[in-house]
Amino acid sequence: MALHPKTWPPVVILDSTTLMTRGYRPPGAAAVRYGADPTDEKEAGNLKAGTTLIAMDPTGPAVRPCLIQVHGGKDVESWKAFFAALDAAPEWVIADLDQAIARAVRETWPKAILYHSRHHLEALMRKRAIEDGVPERVKLDVPIQLARPLPWTGSVVKRWGEHPLFEAMKLAQRGPVEWAAFKDAIAEHVPPDRLALRSWIATNELLMERQWRIARIHGRVPLSTGAHEGKIGEWLAPLKRRAGRWQNARRLNLVLGLITLRGRGEAREARYAKLVRAQFGARANCSHLPAENVLPMETYRGKQRQMSWWRTWHDRNGASLPRLVFESDRRTKRREADDHAARVRERLETAYAEANDLRKQLGIPAPPAGRPKNPEARPPASVKSRFLREFDDLLLEWDWDFNGDLDPMVLAAGTKERVAWRCLLNAQHVWETRVVDRTYRASSCPYHMGNRVHPAESLAAYYPWLAREWHPTRNVLRPDEVSRASAREAIWLCENGHEWPAVIYSRTLSNSGCPECAKVIGPAKSKAAKQRKRREAEARAEAQIMTLIPIADLVAGDEPF
Repeated sequence: MALHPKTWPPVVILDSTTLMTRGYRPPGAAAVRYGADPTDEKEAGNLKAGTTLIAMDPTGPAVRPCLIQVHGGKDVESWKAFFAALDAAPEWVIADLDQAIARAVRETWPKAILYHSRHHLEALMRKRAIEDGVPERVKLDVPIQLARPLPWTGSVVKRWGEHPLFEAMKLAQRGPVEWAAFKDAIAEHVPPDRLALRSWIATNELLMERQWRIARIHGRVPLSTGAHEGKIGEWLAPLKRRAGRWQNARRLNLVLGLITLRGRGEAREARYAKLVRAQFGARANCSHLPAENVLPMETYRGKQRQMSWWRTWHDRNGASLPRLVFESDRRTKRREADDHAARVRERLETAYAEANDLRKQLGIPAPPAGRPKNPEARPPASVKSRFLREFDDLLLEWDWDFNGDLDPMVLAAGTKERVAWRCLLNAQHVWETRVVDRTYRASSCPYHMGNRVHPAESLAAYYPWLAREWHPTRNVLRPDEVSRASAREAIWLCENGHEWPAVIYSRTLSNSGCPECAKVIGPAKSKAAKQRKRREAEARAEAQIMTLIPIADLVAGDEPF
């Protein structure tokens, strides 16, 4: 590895390819549940054996590999480990529209400029156009005579050509003029009821504007990875022919290091021999010196001995490459779950903040953040021959207005007479219960204990707009008799006449709505959320780009595209 690059070049092109192999796949959980034998594995034609991550250096006369490694997948953690293999940081990164690459670049190289490959963006637009029913080739009105025959057919007359929309798509990413011509071609050739390509453009048009500005500032760097994909296939051809034999990730990375040197034109036997001689000469013709012997210990025939160098390259706890694939898939699923939970949490926090602002404007009380704690429970004790005046905490909650002329000083602690009480924590909580229940059984405010719902703290008080959707005839209780976080299932009636059952806390805490209406407005909300997140990401990129624009251009008023 002495000949391998140690630092990242100023410009890096990133790509990846999946290493496939043949093997056997165990039956799934559903098949096992219906009686399949868990050990009965079936032959599978294509199994994922790893992902090869590739970084190319285009700064020289020809593109060269800079780093090639195998990882379990192309998730964020795998890309970050790949970036950490070399020192320094590039200034310019060209990659496809992959969220994992973008996130890893942003977290590892925050100052690097990420430019999305035009080749991959064109492929995405081409895919959407085909979904809209636009043919890739059309029959020419006037056949074209060719100077040389076409391959395969041998005809010298060209009768089929590329669709005008795809011809405009090839030039669309060059600038605003070409982009406007491309949108005109969409209006002309794509029916108005086909929305696949139009929705993609509405979501990614801000990305295109960012690409133009970056290309204007740094126009001499590569803008696409499509021209270099053939080189990747040429470099990795020996690896793919033996894909089924690779199980050890460490040895495979060594082979990829040799492939990297071969692609760079530095794989010469004389150079390798010179390095090997130098290493052995520095160690007295030994592979290593005793002071450098840090090999692990192993038990052989009942005796402890140091493990040999060649055995350190073996997988002793199972094949390492399949284990990397499993760990990558598990990390991807965990990150997707975490991202989903973060999005839901962010959405709910935004909804709560907007709801509280609206409550302040309309004068509606805001729900408390938590429930007040119940008074400390008093252990039951005999109240025989005792009076209520001996319980100081209960005298503080005696309601003098409702109890009238009744004197608590002469009441026995064990009397079953019902009297009114007023809660110390909330003066609006007034209830009636027997004296013995408070002195002997140590009961407290039923509203704080959750046994009753005060009208001022009910669903109708905190969520009057949800109370209007409370079904008037199919519910036992009224909206002022249930709490905002109740687990009771209720029947709701929306303004469009749809009826549906839903738990109360799912409507207040999760902000759920009518499922029938959501089928209509759901896609529109999802599209708007994607556009909003895209605009936020582009705003961050805009701030980064403005730091790169020369001051002279800003003074002269020469704004970028």
